[in-house]
Amino acid sequence: VVGAAEHDRVGAGGEERRHELGEARADRRHGTGALLDQVDEAGAGLCQHAGSAGVLGHEVRAPLNAILGLTDLALEQAVGDQLALLQRVHTNAAALDGIFRDILEYARLEVGQVESLARPCSLRSLCASVVQELSAAAAARGLGLSLHVEDDVPEALLVNDRHTRQLLVSLVRNAITFTDEGSVSLAVSIADESLDQVTVRMCVRDTGRGIPKALLDRVFDQFFQVDGTSRRAAGGTGLGLSISDRIVRAMGSVIAVESAPGVGATFRFDLTLDVAARVDEPPRHGIEALLG
Repeated sequence: VVGAAEHDRVGAGGEERRHELGEARADRRHGTGALLDQVDEAGAGLCQHAGSAGVLGHEVRAPLNAILGLTDLALEQAVGDQLALLQRVHTNAAALDGIFRDILEYARLEVGQVESLARPCSLRSLCASVVQELSAAAAARGLGLSLHVEDDVPEALLVNDRHTRQLLVSLVRNAITFTDEGSVSLAVSIADESLDQVTVRMCVRDTGRGIPKALLDRVFDQFFQVDGTSRRAAGGTGLGLSISDRIVRAMGSVIAVESAPGVGATFRFDLTLDVAARVDEPPRHGIEALLG
């Protein structure tokens, strides 16, 4: 039987150990915060030197992809607390991978490396895949996410599908991030047409916080946040809209923004596309049917 004195000594030792662990965690949090601040500063500097950013991005993404792959395997066997911890590792590694993808894309745009290759594809299916990809993110914030493509939009168009998809993902994700309640929508319509070409208008609307008129000209600046939110709190690199603006300009168009505080925002751009005879892949009507 443990005496009262011995019991007190063990209890005091346990309390001291808990205090030491608490201090260690606080030191780690402080060190991590300082490291993230340094990463923010380094990222801003690297974006002024596209070549360096590209090299850094490639070097970091290789081990990062290995981490993602290994945690995928570990998640298949993990249970309990281990499962929760591995899920957090995977989520944060995926977020970091997204950050470096942004840096790499920004670096390519800085040196004018924009692919101009267009191929026959279904714009309707492309938009549906964007909405499907981001539906979970919208649902996690309690938001509705919808797609509406006008019936007169041709099924087959010559589209730079890689950059068009990247552009739409960026705009819709940004709308989801800065919308606290309500919904986000993607709408596609015809703004103009001729015998063998159509000008397609794409609009991303949200019911979010809105943007003051005085700040509308700055929304495409790198690292700019309308409400002063830190990039870390908002998520991502703060390069998304800047990348979108550069991609649209490289495709011969511009993004127009309409907004006011408290009424949400609309980001709109037009693309003039050639009508194609067919699509390279069958359109995935089933996805759009599920989206409604």
